[in-house]
Amino acid sequence: MVLTPTDAHTFNNSAHHSAQNAKALCLTRLTAIEDLTQALQTTRTAIEGVARALNTSLSDVQAAIHEIEDERARVVRARGLARLPDEVLGLVFVAVMDDCDSSESTFALSAVCRRFRAIALSTSRLWSHISSYTHFARLTTNICLERSQPSGLHLNLRKMDVKFHPAVWQHRRRWESISTFVEGEESQIFDLFPVNEQDALPRLRSVTLYNTLDTLVANKLVKSWSISARNLRHLNFSISSPSQHILPASLTRLELRLYPEDTSLSSRDTISLLQSAPLLEDIKLDLRGVEYFTRYNPPRCRSQPKGRNFFSFSRVKKVALSFSAEYGLIPLFKVLHFPNAEQFAISVDEKDRDPESEMDPYYDDEYGGKPEREIDDIGAGLNLVDAIFFEGKEYPLLTTLSLRFHFPEEYDCEPDFCLDESVIEDIADHCPSLQHLTFECTVLIERLNLPSLSNLTLVGCTLKDTKWLVDYEDELQENEAWSSFGILRLLGCKLADRQRSTWDTLRSFYGSKLELF
Repeated sequence: MVLTPTDAHTFNNSAHHSAQNAKALCLTRLTAIEDLTQALQTTRTAIEGVARALNTSLSDVQAAIHEIEDERARVVRARGLARLPDEVLGLVFVAVMDDCDSSESTFALSAVCRRFRAIALSTSRLWSHISSYTHFARLTTNICLERSQPSGLHLNLRKMDVKFHPAVWQHRRRWESISTFVEGEESQIFDLFPVNEQDALPRLRSVTLYNTLDTLVANKLVKSWSISARNLRHLNFSISSPSQHILPASLTRLELRLYPEDTSLSSRDTISLLQSAPLLEDIKLDLRGVEYFTRYNPPRCRSQPKGRNFFSFSRVKKVALSFSAEYGLIPLFKVLHFPNAEQFAISVDEKDRDPESEMDPYYDDEYGGKPEREIDDIGAGLNLVDAIFFEGKEYPLLTTLSLRFHFPEEYDCEPDFCLDESVIEDIADHCPSLQHLTFECTVLIERLNLPSLSNLTLVGCTLKDTKWLVDYEDELQENEAWSSFGILRLLGCKLADRQRSTWDTLRSFYGSKLELF
């Protein structure tokens, strides 16, 4: 077959025009889509910008709300303060500043507003604390001396030398309390406390002396106070031995630390020291440096059974004893008695052990291993507490007891050893009015037998479980004492086995009467 020219392939036929039209249409639509995509992208960018602007506005609005709430709270407080009379607000300021060692905070308080400044300037007690420890002591002392008149002065001195500011000495008739370190020459002590000036310190009520006093110096001080500070009520000091010591007869509160040179002291001298201040109502003894007291029995009283004669301090209402678990302290504790005490705090610490000492006892390992140290602090500690609450001693007015056993080394050696469950019960037999108990112990507690209390606080105790506390709640209910029970506080306590019990178990029994920290 022969092809003619008209049958050849050309671009003028209808099929070619259709393809061109389709291609043009596709290009048009593709362009439209690209334009739309670009428009959408532009719109998205604009929306994101608006969103960012809205978030910024939201943050600004939230900040404004917080500012308004803070301002509202300030207004409410200001209204509350505005309703308080200046005299009451001044008493609030004084109550806060009485815990401060200097009046530096008063300067900051007086800069708050005009009213605070006016109250501060009109309340002389706010300016009565003078300290040589502050950075601007020399600059502020004159101001405080002037503004504190006629109130008494409370001095907190880095050392006994009051010459850090001579004007302080000129106001010595206003001194009410002094806290200072005893160091340097003896003459400096008596620069501070004049020896033969009658009533030179008529308002002095409290003296705190750090470091240990020599016996002769201490007695000389006491004699000077009997002449120059006859109204002295509180003394806080340290001595190496009570031998031949005396206390100011006017004392009602004593804080005494005994640091003997040979770790042994005389019970008789210690008791004589306490008896030299017949008005004592508050006694705090720190005996942690003492290992042994010599035996001293009081004169036999025919009306008392044998072995039940004590040295009684009937005026004392508040007692605090701190000591190490040394059996040698028992002779003193057996004869001391505070029959009218209302508050009693006992703190027993583990012995001070020298790991290099050959005197420390060890258990020999039968299998040839390293010998282990023998520790029985808890036994000594319990015996010492038994001596304080010895048979025949009664404390009918005692309502508040704080008992602390701190034996971490013994717990590390025997973590499964449990405290005797009758510890508190035995003490309570001598204290029929006991209502408030605070107990701190590092030894594992499986159970404690307790009397009916108003408040129970356990501090840093490790409990085997909580069952005994659940049982105690049942006992209170059975004894109809639950309504008078106030609160059970567990501060820093932990459970030895959390799989057996949890703190949530107690919540279901004690409810709002349980506080966990």
